[in-house]
Amino acid sequence: MFRAAVSAFVSLTRPTRREIAQLAQLTLPLFDRTSTEARRYVCAVLSDSRHAPAELLQRLCEEPVETCAPLLIRSPLLSNADLVRIIGAKGAPHARVIARRGDLHPAIAALANALMRAAAQGEALA
Repeated sequence: MFRAAVSAFVSLTRPTRREIAQLAQLTLPLFDRTSTEARRYVCAVLSDSRHAPAELLQRLCEEPVETCAPLLIRSPLLSNADLVRIIGAKGAPHARVIARRGDLHPAIAALANALMRAAAQGEALA
C-alpha cells in the first residue's frame, strides 16, 4: 500500500495540495510497518519530485543513509535549513551523502566536510 500510493502519486503531473496532503495522510501511519526495501524505493522515486509532502520527506531523511541517499543527494524540496538539521541530527554518514549535492550551499559543504574530518579523526584515534 505504501509503495503503491507513492507510485500513483508520482504519476500525477501536477498534484494538488489536497493530493499532497492525502499522500501524507495515507503513508505516514503506514511508515513504521513498511520494509526497508519499500522505503528505499520511495526515497528513489520521490528524489526528483517537486511536490512530495514535507512530513514524509522529513521522515524518510531520518532513515539510514543507505535508504535515503537519493533524497539527500537530489531532492529539490530539501532546504538549506533542512540539510543542516539532518546533518545535526544524523551526523557524518548523512553529511557525507549531502556533500554530494550539486547545488549545496558553501557553508553547508564546509559543515559537512568539518564533520566528516572530525569523524575520520575519531576513527583514527579508536
